[in-house]
Amino acid sequence: MNMSKQGFTLVEIMLAMCLLAFAALVYCAALIQGQQVATMSGRQMQAMHIARDILEQIADSNYNDIQSISPTVIDGGYTYKCTVSNAEGLTDTKDVVVQLAWIDSGAGTTSSIEVATSFTKWMHQ
Repeated sequence: MNMSKQGFTLVEIMLAMCLLAFAALVYCAALIQGQQVATMSGRQMQAMHIARDILEQIADSNYNDIQSISPTVIDGGYTYKCTVSNAEGLTDTKDVVVQLAWIDSGAGTTSSIEVATSFTKWMHQ
């Protein structure tokens, strides 16, 4: 008896469909994760730009006018706070820390960044 096997059995077809479904699921999960990471990175970059803008505004002001700012909500859902203190061991120098916080909509968690610098009186004359 010469029996030649032609075609696929039902078990082989179902196994192949399961493997394809699993591969598609992994691919979709990777796409969703990538989109979340890209969104989070975009928010962090926007926060860095805002922090730099705030520091530039402070740098353009008079040295004696540099002072702390209580938490303030701005466009885009960001909250920023500026803390100013006299630098330890240095005269006519102020340390400035700008903190920005926001809520990541996808994860529902709060993220934040902090940018710090120092200003001296001679820079503002």
